[in-house]
Amino acid sequence: MLQVPSVRGATTALVAGGNEVGQLGMERASACRFVPITDLQEKIVSCAAGGMHSLLLSEHGKILSFGCNDDGSLGRLTEEEEECFKAAVVHIEGETVSKIAAGNIHSVALTTDCHVFIWGSYRDNSGAFGISPKNPEFISEPMKLSLPDSITDIACGADHTLMLSQEGVIYTMGIAEQGRLGRIRKSHCCRENRRARQTMLTPLPMRVRRYRKPVLFDGIWAGRFSGFARSVSDGRIWGWGLNNYHQLGEINPDDHEDNFVYQPVELAAFDPKKRWTQICGGEQHTLALDSEGTVYSMGRPLYGRLGLGPADANDPDVTKLTPVPGLEECVVSIAAGDNCSFAIHKSGQLLSWGQGTNMLGQGDREIAKDIDLYVPTQCASKHLKDKTTIEIAAGSHHAICIASG
Repeated sequence: MLQVPSVRGATTALVAGGNEVGQLGMERASACRFVPITDLQEKIVSCAAGGMHSLLLSEHGKILSFGCNDDGSLGRLTEEEEECFKAAVVHIEGETVSKIAAGNIHSVALTTDCHVFIWGSYRDNSGAFGISPKNPEFISEPMKLSLPDSITDIACGADHTLMLSQEGVIYTMGIAEQGRLGRIRKSHCCRENRRARQTMLTPLPMRVRRYRKPVLFDGIWAGRFSGFARSVSDGRIWGWGLNNYHQLGEINPDDHEDNFVYQPVELAAFDPKKRWTQICGGEQHTLALDSEGTVYSMGRPLYGRLGLGPADANDPDVTKLTPVPGLEECVVSIAAGDNCSFAIHKSGQLLSWGQGTNMLGQGDREIAKDIDLYVPTQCASKHLKDKTTIEIAAGSHHAICIASG
């Protein structure tokens, strides 16, 4: 049985960024600094940020949701489909939730009994695609997935979902474009294929082999349009999906088509001698954290999202994971927005860098001058002073963090 995350002492959920549809959980236009959500009735222990919606997990394993609900991504009925500024409970009868994840317009919950529930919809280049092969529309309430194995971890990309079984097998579902499901060949990745809905929206296992032997995994992570997994046997990192800006690093030409990797491959960008503990990705970049607390980045350096110093549109991609200056052996967690990045220092400080928008939580200076941050910078918020940040989640236009103390 899985456990709900445990946090000592009182906690605060704080948000920054745009609030067009209520994704900050309060009535205000936006927040350029992290500000607390003040009317929560539960102690919050975890968070997830979708495209324009938000999820919080309480100490009792209950989910709270708020933000955009026009595709059912909140998992509950709301007075207005397009916006919801107040957090409320998502009901999953008889279950206690241990982990939450969010994509652009879909949400996923993993329960302590290793069951997976999903709601909302996926969207491909042609529009909404649904989330169940039996229903072309979105699903507005949690739907339990039928899986042959117990699931121990979940992760969401923009429009795809990864699930890790107790046996080390990865199940995927969602949009197959760009190879993000890791199990469907190029010719079958578009919705026009007659079996597209069945093969994409049914959670099915990836078949990964090395030297003709099955590869099993003990960790999964999702980029916006990609997936990553850690091998049980040797800790090597495998990846698949979009690689147009080297989000996966340098790939053997035989393993990709038009910058898309349709089947999992070992990623040379990840040093096999290191123990990788967390991987996350934005639209055009990837962050990785090793067991010693060092943060690495690769991909497109535009806006400073890699944290490697000044960059512009003419700078070449960073094709290998490169240590982020100032973040060596001192970080406990990371997150990636579409065009920005976050890290939690071991001291509890929250750092951000990348495209200069509200969601960086850097205060008025960034709004007045639209300044991109090229290096990790401590977030400017009086509400984080004397608190320890324990989790950070980044969506497309907003970010959520949990702080204790």
